[in-house]
Amino acid sequence: MVARVVVLGVVLVGIGYFPARLVTGSRVWCLLIAPITAALLMGTIGTIGVLLRLPAAVTAIGAVVVSVATGVLVLWRSRRERGAAPGESFAPLLLPLAGVFPFLTVRRAPFEWDARSIWWFHARWFADGGTAVWRAMQNPAFAFSHPDYPPLASATNGALWWFGGTESLQQGQVVTAILTLSAVTVLALSVWYVARRRLSGWVVLAGAGVLVLATYGTVGVGRSAQALGTNGYVDMLWSAAFAAGCVFVLAAPREPAALRWGALCLAVAALTKNEGTAAVALVVGLALVRYRARRPAPVWLLGALLPSAAWLAVARLAGAPSEYLTDSKASQLMRLDRGVVDRFSPTIDAVWHEMSTIVLVAAGVSALGLLVATSARRRLSATAAPWMWLGWLTTTTAVVYAYVVSPAPLAWHLATSLDRTTIASKTLLLAECLLWTSAAVATLRWRAPGTAEPAATPRPPERTATVAELASR
Repeated sequence: MVARVVVLGVVLVGIGYFPARLVTGSRVWCLLIAPITAALLMGTIGTIGVLLRLPAAVTAIGAVVVSVATGVLVLWRSRRERGAAPGESFAPLLLPLAGVFPFLTVRRAPFEWDARSIWWFHARWFADGGTAVWRAMQNPAFAFSHPDYPPLASATNGALWWFGGTESLQQGQVVTAILTLSAVTVLALSVWYVARRRLSGWVVLAGAGVLVLATYGTVGVGRSAQALGTNGYVDMLWSAAFAAGCVFVLAAPREPAALRWGALCLAVAALTKNEGTAAVALVVGLALVRYRARRPAPVWLLGALLPSAAWLAVARLAGAPSEYLTDSKASQLMRLDRGVVDRFSPTIDAVWHEMSTIVLVAAGVSALGLLVATSARRRLSATAAPWMWLGWLTTTTAVVYAYVVSPAPLAWHLATSLDRTTIASKTLLLAECLLWTSAAVATLRWRAPGTAEPAATPRPPERTATVAELASR
């Protein structure tokens, strides 16, 4: 098992490193986001493969070719710009260690229903090629598996299965767990990225490590029989990537590096699950308002939606059934049908019961922060406006709406999925709590006798900023 984790981790990092470095401009920190960047790359190429009915080899080999091509470009530009960028701290590379203990639950048998009937079932399609995926999406017998679900995890597992010549469910579980750990550590990195400007890097790193554990804690690792972070489900994967994107575009200073990191994280979330697509679309709207739609923000933020939009188009062309498009109660809601409107109250009650604790704690932390650390938060985020809370509100509203218009029986739907669909909202609030805590700690340190206000940490290196700027023109 250990050897398999190491080998698959190295493969994912190797494929995703240079594309992640090209986008983010980072040499070191991009190692953390490299696995989900590799998955984004394979999911995007897989979408093209389905549209053109290409062999499975195209996704696996195409990802390697793109990785090598971006590597040549990055290294060529690095030679031309030698010595132009400052060094990066290696400290954030310790963040995955905070997730080792919850990651150990990956040793459980790969038997979970959604993992087998959706994500690994779809992965088998991708392992057989684009034609197989196209035909499977049209097969009414496969409607139970939600064939319109985005392909990031499935295409990645399918490509690795094709490459290795096996369809091991244990390997599929390990791959998804590695991608989830990558997303969680990038979430922690996003908070570290913001808070390190005014606090000691090691202090912030410790807080970021706690955030890794807290994020796994939101899905019940240690008390749940499912271990959602490592059992092949993708809910925690898209939620952590989404929360990281929100921190970068809603809570970090408005700068090119944060924008690029955020766009990459949001693209991953949107191509992982339908809920992620809807949540990312809403947050992109908020971020455009925050950035006042000034270039290059629209290019990067709208670009984050392109892979998921392409998949939605391909799924519609293939005729894949979608419960929220074909059987949705949205039209009945527009007519204010009493049977649909009456679903609001039990849905809101259930959502509140699921996340009331973290909402109350986060509200208290935010209120206290506004009283004692507003100035420090402005120094950290360039604003003390509640952008993260707006992100939480839009995301939670989308969850409520999805249950109200769902064609499934409401009580059954809530009982079987609410603990997973609210992970993104809860994770957003965890990050917001840590940001306000960092601001409060910074305030207390500045007010201590004989303590001078620390200078802002320099911006991250921009070795490949020129490439990114060219891409945004």
